[in-house]
Amino acid sequence: MKKIFEDKNFSIEKIIVGPFSENCYLVNRKNSKECFLIDPGYESSKLLNKISSYGFELKYILVTHGHADHTGAIAKLNEKYDIQVFLGDGDQNLYENPDKWITDFFPEFESPPKQYSIISDDKKIKIDHLNIEVIVTPGHTLGSLCYKLENYIFTGDTLFKNSIGRYDLPGGDKDKELSSIKTKLLTLKQDCIVLPGHGDSTTIGSENNNNPYLI
Repeated sequence: MKKIFEDKNFSIEKIIVGPFSENCYLVNRKNSKECFLIDPGYESSKLLNKISSYGFELKYILVTHGHADHTGAIAKLNEKYDIQVFLGDGDQNLYENPDKWITDFFPEFESPPKQYSIISDDKKIKIDHLNIEVIVTPGHTLGSLCYKLENYIFTGDTLFKNSIGRYDLPGGDKDKELSSIKTKLLTLKQDCIVLPGHGDSTTIGSENNNNPYLI
């Protein structure tokens, strides 16, 4: 299972955390001491140790959606670092008031800080000179987001290898999820690397050709 993804301008490290084996991604622009995380869901000490071992400074957290298994480490990270959190519009309640059935699996869960930046529409943001395309992809949750960095896309629980995210939880909608995937993700370059919230990486082309939910 590949853990490190290298580009000429940045590196991405997948860190698997928590009882749901959630993928947290640590992104660093090469020759920079800044870094950002995507979906720090659990095991804050593991993430803090990793950041410290590289001598990085955590500046941003990008949340793909508000479920607790993707946000559970933010509170502890926020105690050490002055961070800016990005969250999709519609997931505020999930983020601030997580479902108990999820948090019961996470003994160390603490509610994340309520200071965050809301993203309502597709847009581009710049983090440490890296251009990130934010793509609004409702379906798994109302406020689900995907983040595209060069030829990588972080899909959270919207798109998995040979599967898609659950749509039977509060805020989920199968039709919206399939529409988001087909109109916004599958139209990307076929060699674009998909980094999901759980499981192995894949490519847009592979999902176009093999994902049974999308054929």
